[in-house]
Amino acid sequence: MKFNFKSLFILTGLALMWHGSLTYASYEAAMCTEVVPFCEISPEERMRLPESLLHDPVPLDMLSPQTDIFLMEPFSVSKEIRQKYEYVDPKSEIADRPLELALSYYDNLKDRLKRPEYLGIINFKQHSSEPRFYIIDMRSGAVRKMLTTHGEGSDRKNTGYATVFSNIVNSHMSSVGAFITAETYNGKNGYSLRLDGIEKSNSKLRERAVVIHGSDYVKPTMSPIGRSWGCPAIDRKISKAAIDTIKKGVLFLAWYDQ
Repeated sequence: MKFNFKSLFILTGLALMWHGSLTYASYEAAMCTEVVPFCEISPEERMRLPESLLHDPVPLDMLSPQTDIFLMEPFSVSKEIRQKYEYVDPKSEIADRPLELALSYYDNLKDRLKRPEYLGIINFKQHSSEPRFYIIDMRSGAVRKMLTTHGEGSDRKNTGYATVFSNIVNSHMSSVGAFITAETYNGKNGYSLRLDGIEKSNSKLRERAVVIHGSDYVKPTMSPIGRSWGCPAIDRKISKAAIDTIKKGVLFLAWYDQ
């Protein structure tokens, strides 16, 4: 068989394509939870952030480098950020690390958010029997906290602790990263709130139907509380009021210390 430079070029290209497909397949199979900086996400993924929830949207890679800090070590919050938001969480109910990260996200995105008056945090490092779903009033700094579930795939032995996370459809795991609350609807779980992930670690929240909704298996008398298929479900008795507070454009950070 005769080879020439053209044949060699074609074969090399096919080999690279084959290798790339294997690499992607291996990544998907591993359910990777590593967060990739905004600048490495494709333009298509960046545009998943709905324009209807933002004011004068610009490409996410035009934001300051401090935006690309989720779960990246080492990381230190600037003194300016600390001083600017020192009024937030006056009773120190939220762990320092997730609060600092969430405030850094907020400071970079607040001028683009439709609902900058609130900020949310889910601290998946906490046990499910502890209130770990936080709503911060950014006008006063006051914090409201409540119970929330994690996915059964993130805690297969039902210990109450989520330890693994995924962005893959049907994984039944929770996802970590920053997201924006979207529209409400009435579905099989009642009044619910859709979410749009803005990181590679949670870009499929909408596709996976991961939403905030009320549930009967989220109660203070349960330890651990029930598990979901990835949704951060909350107590049905307070779910409508909570959803109405944070719907349509509030920034949230679902956090876990790797």
